[in-house]
Amino acid sequence: MYTCCEETRIASLPVKGVDLTDATGAFITLDAYLTPGGDFDANAFTIEYRLNGGAWKSPLSTPPYATMVHDSTWWSGLVLPVPLSDLQQGDNTLEFTTENGNKGHPAVISNIDLVISTSSSAPTHAAALTPPPAATSATTRTPSPASTAGPAAGCQLQMADQPANVAFCDTFDQPMGIGNRSGDLNGVIWGVSRTSGNVNQGQNVINGWSRTELVSCTGSTQVAAPDDIQICNGQVRQAVNDGGNVTLLAMYPKQPFDFAGRTGTVAFDVSNDSGGTHSAWPEFWMTDLPVPAPFVFSGGALRSIPRHGFGIRLGAVTVPGQGHNLGPNCPVDDNWRWTVDSVVVIRDYAMEEVNLYGTGAAGLRLTPKGCVIASNGPNGGLNHVEFRVAQNQIDVYASDAGTTEPLKQIASITNAGLTFTRGLIWLNDAHYNANKGAIQQGQHTFAWDNVAFDGPFTYRDYGYDALDAKELNGYDTNNLGQYSFPPQAVSWNVLGLPKPGTITADVVRVLFNFHHYDAPAVLNVTVNGNAHSVPWPYPDRDGWTWRTFAVEIPITDLVEGTDVVTIGADTFIATSNVNIVFVNGVFH
Repeated sequence: MYTCCEETRIASLPVKGVDLTDATGAFITLDAYLTPGGDFDANAFTIEYRLNGGAWKSPLSTPPYATMVHDSTWWSGLVLPVPLSDLQQGDNTLEFTTENGNKGHPAVISNIDLVISTSSSAPTHAAALTPPPAATSATTRTPSPASTAGPAAGCQLQMADQPANVAFCDTFDQPMGIGNRSGDLNGVIWGVSRTSGNVNQGQNVINGWSRTELVSCTGSTQVAAPDDIQICNGQVRQAVNDGGNVTLLAMYPKQPFDFAGRTGTVAFDVSNDSGGTHSAWPEFWMTDLPVPAPFVFSGGALRSIPRHGFGIRLGAVTVPGQGHNLGPNCPVDDNWRWTVDSVVVIRDYAMEEVNLYGTGAAGLRLTPKGCVIASNGPNGGLNHVEFRVAQNQIDVYASDAGTTEPLKQIASITNAGLTFTRGLIWLNDAHYNANKGAIQQGQHTFAWDNVAFDGPFTYRDYGYDALDAKELNGYDTNNLGQYSFPPQAVSWNVLGLPKPGTITADVVRVLFNFHHYDAPAVLNVTVNGNAHSVPWPYPDRDGWTWRTFAVEIPITDLVEGTDVVTIGADTFIATSNVNIVFVNGVFH
């Protein structure tokens, strides 16, 4: 369907069966195809909608449209916040129109969904939106061809206390990118960050990120960030080319997982074909705040750590016939097998890290309990993995690749001493010069699916990204970050923020990664000219590493549309992965 020209709108679309019980917010997601030229004015163009014959709404500022036609004339995702007062219980109607578009090549919109957030469950999607008379046929999506890549039974929480209260579930049924750093993931629901050891001031390399080969469902293709995350056949495929460096690609749902006073359960499927921790391996993290790219490497030589959190590396691997190397309960057979390699717990920025059978200074211990058959790649079987998380113990379970059961306990982490009870979960793809590992995985693809955790339901944050710098350096990689030298700061444009007064939040934060040689004494952050200076927060002053950080700001610093964030310090730093987050954001 499409719309063009002044005073022209598409027919009313039925939105059937809307349930507003316990609703806390709502938004419309859609894909839009915009063509520049002719009468198109990126600074005046708008997509407007109205519900149930009410007032026309234009909730997005113009910069997202300008970005869409600047980057390409291909499809881009948009998210339109919806006041709950515009909706009614049951059946609703929806209309769209545009202003200041290209009359010769009108805007096209498709894949329209109304998403309702509730206080008691994960967000629910209203019936697919299609214009009559095709509503019946279009609202029933034809299933994708059966995948051979592993579990297809949807979100499972086998180890959760029963009956399981599912607070979050994403089965990645279709691409839902909105044009931010999250690729094909729904950028309203998911955030993505990328860091690389490829930082060299003298060579003008600033978080250098290489193009990579991504193994999709139909073959391999060369991609660059953020297109290194794609969805096909109901799975996430994400790829990294480490270029001989340490790299991290981190994905997180913007909804906290709460395990206060209980043992909570987190689950996902992954094609774990790791060659070990000198190759590519998956990690599971939890952080108290949504600080980007949480990661520890080489005993803390690289320490992009939250104030409170933990990380579990799924990278202990053995070749066929050597299962006993992974523990007493690991079979010796003809299969590659894997288990938990190591764990790190962070308490007020202090790290405690242990490997298999290790015991840390504060008593943290990782005990192997078993192992599972490894995947043979993204087009092979996936392992189903579940984590039972409590304040002082974390138990890890997994299935053999291509199955969802039986789940086998593969590790127990005791004396965890976690110093938080609510946080964000992260799915990480970590690399260390992976062409030197047991398996050459310098360019490598993981498949992920069926991410879930149990309740209680908490809330959802609303986050807005600054796009990666994406400046081609002289070493055939893209600089995702920017340098700043004192007293200067670098500027980042955070796109698409809502109009002040239309959203409230418990707190607003600017989040970012920064890399330093010498540790600065102070970090200087401004938002639309409003200055915030933060003293060095970490107990160590080790250099040559990435850090991850959050700065709290007043909501009154923000403006509609593009918000300008500048970041600098009293020493040289590089910055990347900048975003603004409304914690427990609610649209009005």
